[in-house]
Amino acid sequence: MAMPTIPTVAEIKARIVADIETEIGQTTPSLPKSWNSVIAGACAGVIVLLYQAALWVYRQIFPETADYAALVLLGKLVQIYPARSNQAVITANVYGTIGESVVSGTTLFKSDTGTIYLVTTGGVIGAGGYVECTLTAQTFGDIGNIEDGAELRIVTPDVVLAGVAIVTGTTTEGADNETEASFRARVIARYKKRFTGGSPADYELWGLEAPHFIWVSPYAGNEPGTVWIYGEV
Repeated sequence: MAMPTIPTVAEIKARIVADIETEIGQTTPSLPKSWNSVIAGACAGVIVLLYQAALWVYRQIFPETADYAALVLLGKLVQIYPARSNQAVITANVYGTIGESVVSGTTLFKSDTGTIYLVTTGGVIGAGGYVECTLTAQTFGDIGNIEDGAELRIVTPDVVLAGVAIVTGTTTEGADNETEASFRARVIARYKKRFTGGSPADYELWGLEAPHFIWVSPYAGNEPGTVWIYGEV
């Protein structure tokens, strides 16, 4: 079904004047005709607003044209939700005096980009002069991601710590809020392909729910009772 076309205010106004003249059975003289034109213009403005309201409601039915608030509701119907931002969680070797402890919940380190990381899991510094700790970025989003081997500096000096931590890994990648365009594309894709209980499309949809996958396809030559899934990240 094509989107309805809204007539212009001038078209509606002319139609109202014509309807008045048709209803009374005569063409009105100049002064009354001007009055009819004023009334028609006022009514036409209201009618156009009603047309616009009706079209707005019509657009909310489809994920391609829905406003964001309506898009979120459409996504809920097919169990698709906007991806929210999260904090990066990393591991790092914290250096200091052997036998001393790295206190969690208070010790802060800072990256070269200015991102602050809080030690959320500490430990006792071992024979190597360090202990691997878990640190959580204090800023949500991609800004908290950091490469292995990067050096962090302590924010407030501690007498038992050397003031340096070396990143050894990432437990959870930080992510920004999902863009409206990305979320809309996922909702549209789910409306085009629905779960059916084990069809090839189901395996594609299940695979795309895994983090970072942008393409997934089941393998045609599956062994009995086994489905091989290939994907691209």
